[in-house]
Amino acid sequence: CLCGDSLYACEGFFERCKGKNWRYILRYKEGSIPSIGEEYRELKEMEKNYQERKTQTGKEWYDYVTDIDYKGHQVNLAEYGEILVSHRSANHQKKCGRTGGARKDEMENRE
Repeated sequence: CLCGDSLYACEGFFERCKGKNWRYILRYKEGSIPSIGEEYRELKEMEKNYQERKTQTGKEWYDYVTDIDYKGHQVNLAEYGEILVSHRSANHQKKCGRTGGARKDEMENRE
């Protein structure tokens, strides 16, 4: 599995990975491929995959959409966030990534 930054999020990268049957995870940076971000925001409202749970230090959450089409490549986008509660204030952290590989049914089987 390859890991990389949104700098690699381009058609050439996706083609090479598909041709070699490589799996990958890329950190998604808002604006790197605007069409993926737009479709993700629309679909996540319809699919309702959002999950959250309480932790000892606050709560964590994730949301995802699978099979977003980008020029014939199927892209999965997932977000993860934590809300850490301290005595003084809440600290919010959010991470986002794009994957090429696991489909929705594979993701559900891992849970």
